[in-house]
Amino acid sequence: MKCANCDAEIKDGSIYCPVCGKEAQMVSGYSSLEDDFLHSLLREDAEGANENKNKQKIPTEEKKQKEHKYRQRMPILVTFLILFFCILVGVVIKLVVDYKNHNSYEYQMAMAESELVDHNFENAIDYLSRALVLIPTDIESRIKLADIYIIREEYDNAIVLLTEAIKLDHSEKEAYERLINIYAEQGQYGQIKSLYEFVDEEDIKKLFEVYLVDEPVIYPASDKYNTHIAVTLVSIGDEPIYYTTDGSNPIEKGTLYTGEIELTRSGFYTIKAVCKNIKNNIYSDVAMCEYQIEIFPPDVPKAEPEGDISFSELTHITLTANPDCTIYYTWDGSVPTKASFIYVEPIEVPEGENILSAIAIDDKTGLSSSVLRIQYSYSE
Repeated sequence: MKCANCDAEIKDGSIYCPVCGKEAQMVSGYSSLEDDFLHSLLREDAEGANENKNKQKIPTEEKKQKEHKYRQRMPILVTFLILFFCILVGVVIKLVVDYKNHNSYEYQMAMAESELVDHNFENAIDYLSRALVLIPTDIESRIKLADIYIIREEYDNAIVLLTEAIKLDHSEKEAYERLINIYAEQGQYGQIKSLYEFVDEEDIKKLFEVYLVDEPVIYPASDKYNTHIAVTLVSIGDEPIYYTTDGSNPIEKGTLYTGEIELTRSGFYTIKAVCKNIKNNIYSDVAMCEYQIEIFPPDVPKAEPEGDISFSELTHITLTANPDCTIYYTWDGSVPTKASFIYVEPIEVPEGENILSAIAIDDKTGLSSSVLRIQYSYSE
């Protein structure tokens, strides 16, 4: 390689000319390798230019093929777009319908009915619960829910729903029927009585007839009496009656009533009585009467003719006493007892001097009167 400045020979690999000190530059005297390299570059440039020209002159046949393929794929693309749009519309419609159904009471009730047919109780509960959310005062959904809980023996849940239905409408007969059956099944007859207090309609009251027992009637009425009395108990429904006279609970300690209750002693009595439905083992409410009894001995018997009389002919003495009393008498002056003569009809006055003694004993109380003493004299 020669220096371009002084034309001196420069060794390969040198950067500066050894003669003039100028930077080495390539001149026409370069090596054959460099010449070959330069020619290859020129060829590549020429070929590139030709290739660009050839690209610009690509036959239209290839372009037509590409356009043909594009036109073939276009219907598929359009079909896909239409299908995608339809799916999108379907999803939107479903969302709208689902939203509408979710907020439709009628839909919830219809679906609940459908689930009940197949005994899908859990799903039915979900639909009916949603119906209640939509219409909180609805009675129909409450009763249907209660029916499911009754089938599943979840009675507490059913009682709550049925009680709510009755509070919303006191004339809701179906709710009363179901509540009565639940309480009867569990033996809670007190709850049936309490439920009865809400009832005004006669047709609903009839539902309770089997489970209610009228309390007995007691007479005479509560009062203060100065004689023995006989208390009578009457069952309106002809059920057996149980009673006590000391104020204790007749359901627990009662005596079966078979006839009048005689109060023959002085004292304070509290009679309590109930009627019992034997079939259902149901008791009525407790009826009660209070009596204060103050009993006095019977009056002294009376004699006719009165005493201290002398007779010259056969004479009969008539004795009288208070009702329910028996008269006992003697002629020897002794005090009569129940072992003495019983007065049943006028008695003859015996001959001689005689003392008639008589007492009256109350057959119910056993109390005795004072002694009647009369002297009679009879001689022919």
